[in-house]
Amino acid sequence: MLTLVLTYARTGLFLRDLALTTELPTYLDPSSPSSPALVSPAGLLTSLSLPSSFAHLPALPSSTPLAPLVNVHKFRLLAGIVGRVVTFQRLAARYAHEPSRGAYWRCLKIRCLDVGVARELSRRLEP
Repeated sequence: MLTLVLTYARTGLFLRDLALTTELPTYLDPSSPSSPALVSPAGLLTSLSLPSSFAHLPALPSSTPLAPLVNVHKFRLLAGIVGRVVTFQRLAARYAHEPSRGAYWRCLKIRCLDVGVARELSRRLEP
């Protein structure tokens, strides 16, 4: 039973990590790498945050569009999270345990707080 609860707790933490990481921008502006890029549906850069940052360089040929930078940091974080999930799944597979039918059904019947109430309690507990 404890293994089952810990597995679900870890899964919740990993889902939280994934949700926070996916909020990071996928593409970065080459003129200002700390800001997200404005990208067209075709994947081309629509505008630069600081157009003057490339003024001292020769102009690109017209056949070469300016492309956004890929946020490698975001994808490294995602790969690390997925790697930890796989590691924990492999470790959990080493333990043989039989689920308790009664405990399983009790867990399914647990009622949840309303989203608004949970948000308010979270706001009170976490400054």
